[in-house]
Amino acid sequence: MLTVMSSLSRSSWGHVYDNLGVTLLDVAHGAIDVDQQIGGVVIHDPVDEPSYPPHAIVLAIGIQDAEELAALATMAGLQDAVAIVVRAAAALPEVVTEAAEKAGVAILSLPRGATWTQLAALLRSVLAEDDIGHTPAESLGGLPSGDLFAVANAIAALVDAPITIEDRSSRVLAFSGGQEDADSSRVETIIGRQVPERYARALAELGVFRHLYRNDLPIIINPMDLGQGVTTQRVAIAVRAGDELLGSIWAAMDGPLTPERTATLQDAAKLVALHLLRV
Repeated sequence: MLTVMSSLSRSSWGHVYDNLGVTLLDVAHGAIDVDQQIGGVVIHDPVDEPSYPPHAIVLAIGIQDAEELAALATMAGLQDAVAIVVRAAAALPEVVTEAAEKAGVAILSLPRGATWTQLAALLRSVLAEDDIGHTPAESLGGLPSGDLFAVANAIAALVDAPITIEDRSSRVLAFSGGQEDADSSRVETIIGRQVPERYARALAELGVFRHLYRNDLPIIINPMDLGQGVTTQRVAIAVRAGDELLGSIWAAMDGPLTPERTATLQDAAKLVALHLLRV
């Protein structure tokens, strides 16, 4: 039985960073408190008077000037925000780091290749999970019903490999932490929330989807068969509810597919199916 419990609140920094950290958010300056509650996501508008929810994450879209960013850090601190997200740069100017220190806000960076729209949607998706109001009776396998990110992290911990949960069209529904430990193709998949077309086409030509969807066991995909950017072996298993195909679980896995890993993935597929039916 796949059961993993977490002590982190679902709207805490720890929960957000477990789901999005490193792959989409990196700490450029300051520190994060994993127990800190996040009140919402705000897109900075230099024209309108700011009104932030308590403990907000502020997206500094389009701000590149150091003085302007320092002023935003000061204002964010006055509004009790906890962090500002900026586009990744080689180094933060000293005027920015000093302002952030005085304001008590962390500076996070968004990597090149990821869009602000993607980040805002993912942040709000992760934070919105806490608004559903699950009760203990609404848990599956020890995890809140419908919380696919928590499920992905649980599976990843048990098989020691970063996980994606995907629908029938290879769209990423949820993913675990640790994606940076895989390869560039996996990071590209997470950023785009979709398996890139060239890899999906290669998988189709290899007959992977056909074999995957007709089998109840995990299958192994050699990274050499998928082309440039894939260096880590993939292991996939279909997710079904009876005869209905719901999606699949993909692990970027080093090492052999042991009987223990196979059994874990089979249990995981059943658990994911239950969660998908409750989403």
